[in-house]
Amino acid sequence: MTPYRDYLVWLARQDRTAAMSAWARVLEGLAEPTLLAPADPARRPVVPERVSRELPAELATALRERAREHNVTLNTLLGLAWAITLGGLTGRDDVVFGTTVSGRPAEIPGIESMVGLFINTLPVRVRLDPGATLGALLTRLQDQQSELMAHQHVGLTDIREMTGLAELFDTIVVFENYPVDTGALERSVGDLAVTSGEGRDATHYPMGITVIPSGDRLLVRADYRADVFDAATAELMVGRLLRVLEATTRPDTVLSSVEVVEPGERVRMLSEWNPVGYAGPVGVLPELFEARVARTPDAVAVVWGQESVSYAGLNARANRLARYLIAQGVGPEQIVALAVPRSLQAVVAQLAVVKTGAGYLPVDPDYPAERITHMFHDTRPPVLLTTTENTPVLGPLLPPGSRLVALDAPSTPTPRPHPASPAHPASPAHPGSPGSWGRWGRGM
Repeated sequence: MTPYRDYLVWLARQDRTAAMSAWARVLEGLAEPTLLAPADPARRPVVPERVSRELPAELATALRERAREHNVTLNTLLGLAWAITLGGLTGRDDVVFGTTVSGRPAEIPGIESMVGLFINTLPVRVRLDPGATLGALLTRLQDQQSELMAHQHVGLTDIREMTGLAELFDTIVVFENYPVDTGALERSVGDLAVTSGEGRDATHYPMGITVIPSGDRLLVRADYRADVFDAATAELMVGRLLRVLEATTRPDTVLSSVEVVEPGERVRMLSEWNPVGYAGPVGVLPELFEARVARTPDAVAVVWGQESVSYAGLNARANRLARYLIAQGVGPEQIVALAVPRSLQAVVAQLAVVKTGAGYLPVDPDYPAERITHMFHDTRPPVLLTTTENTPVLGPLLPPGSRLVALDAPSTPTPRPHPASPAHPASPAHPGSPGSWGRWGRGM
C-alpha cells in the first residue's frame, strides 16, 4: 500500500501561486454567494432528511448519449442542470454551487489504494447566458472544470478568503460514481450476509443533490435539512431539476426557452396565488393611512425595541416632519434621499416623505462613494434625511442645492397646519404613477 506521506510530498511540490491564480480567474467578479436559505453562522451539522426520484431508463440513456456527443461527463451535465435550476430559484444568471471531488491525483502511483484525507468540496461557478444554447453552456462548463482539474487540492477556506466572501454557496452536487464491489457484498460469511448499504452524513448545507448510476438508470437524491426546507419544497426542487435534465437532452435549446417551472406550479402561481380579479384599496397611501388613524387612533402601529407608537402618534410625528420638508421645497414629482438605519425614525421619515407627495430613494451609507454620488446627481434630491453619524460621509457627496437634514439633531418645524395629501397621478406616492411603478418605484 502506498504511504500517505507520498501524497503530502506531492502536495508540498504544487505551485500554490498558480493554483490560486486559476481559481481567481474563474471566480473573478463574483459579488455575492448563491444561497437558497439565509446564511446562519450558528447552523450546526445535522443528519438530513431525504427524497429520491429514479429517472426513466430512456431519459438516463438520452443523457448519457448527449454527454458522449458533446465530450462532457455526466457530472458536467448534472452540474449545468442544477445551475439552471438554481438560477430559477434565486433569480440570478451567475450562480455558484459546491461539488465534492475525490482529491486523489492520478499522477501518484497507487493513489487509489492509499488511506488518508483526500476528499474536498470546491465551488463551481456557472454564468447563465440566456442567449446561449445548452450545448454551448455544457462545453464552457467542461472547459472550466478541466482547467481547474490540476488545482482541486486547494482548500475551500483559502478560496473563500481569496474572494472576500464568508460563504460561496449553500448547495452541493455530487455524482456518486465510485466503484462498488457488488460481488463481495453478495457473498455471505457463515450466516451473515449484506443485503443493502446506505450512508448518512451530518451536513450544514441546506440542500445536497446526489446522482447515483444504477444499471441503465439514474437515481436523483436530495438530502435536505428539515430545519430549513420541508419535504414538499425538496420534492419541488427535485422536480424542477428533472425538468431541466430532460431539457439538456436537446442541446440546441436556447437557455431562455427552458421551462424550469412545472405546468401545474405555473398555474398555481399565476392563477391561484394571483387572481386577476382582485380589487385593491382605492386611494393613495397618505389617505389610506389617515383613514386607519381615524378608525383606530390608539392602536399600536409600530414597535421598536421597548418603544411602541400608536397610529395617532405616528401620524403626528410624520406630519411634523412632512411640514418641515414642505417648507424646504419638497413636493410632488421630487425624490427625497433617505439614509436612515432601520428604526422607528426610518418609518416616520418614509411616511413623512410620502405625505409631501414626493418619492424616496433609500441610500446605504456603506455603498461605494462613487455609487452614492451617482445616485445623488441622478436624482438631485432637494433634501437628504439622515443621521448625525452619517453626515460626515454623505454630506460631501451631495450636489449643490441639496440640503442635508440630520433627524437626530434639533430642527424647527414650520407652522403649516397639515401637509398636502398627494391625490393626483403625477405623485410618486400614487399607485398608478410612473414614480411608483417605474424606475424609482423599484427602489421603494
